[in-house]
Amino acid sequence: MPEIVAEYRFPHPRIRQAVARLLALGLIAAALAILVQLLLIPFAGPLLCVSAFLTAVLVLPLLLRTVLHPEISVTSDGVILRPMLWPAQFVAWTALTQIVAHPLVYNDVAMGRALYGKRYRPREGAVVVLNPAANVWPVYRLVGQLAGAGNVPAFAISSTTHTGYESLIGLLREHLATTSQADES
Repeated sequence: MPEIVAEYRFPHPRIRQAVARLLALGLIAAALAILVQLLLIPFAGPLLCVSAFLTAVLVLPLLLRTVLHPEISVTSDGVILRPMLWPAQFVAWTALTQIVAHPLVYNDVAMGRALYGKRYRPREGAVVVLNPAANVWPVYRLVGQLAGAGNVPAFAISSTTHTGYESLIGLLREHLATTSQADES
């Protein structure tokens, strides 16, 4: 494993751990519900088939949340993504294709000032789109679809989910620029 140069973690590890456990419980409960509904179709009728389908559709946001804002370790060769439930994966710098605006980051200045007063700071965020050939979990494709990039893998970063967001986004943009310059020459 390459040597880690920098780490960008979730600012509140206990909250992240609690959310990860709740997501795991939710996914297990949904999987069991789908299984029970499918097993009961012969006895209860086709309505349970529709119910199982709707339950499966409701699992998608849970799966998305497990990989949306992974903790990131930076190495000289690329980044290591550490999602909430799945094992860590290495992504080479050459697999980064573009950075787009985060579709879920919305700033309401009036509400922010009412809640935080002088401490209010507008949230920032970006989605890093990866090469479709990047060897990451298929769940990362949900993030790409959320960002409007199509069926390509992606991961998101934001100022509320990553310590040192400004340096992380600068580092990603710098490596993306050098990668695209190398591709042009």
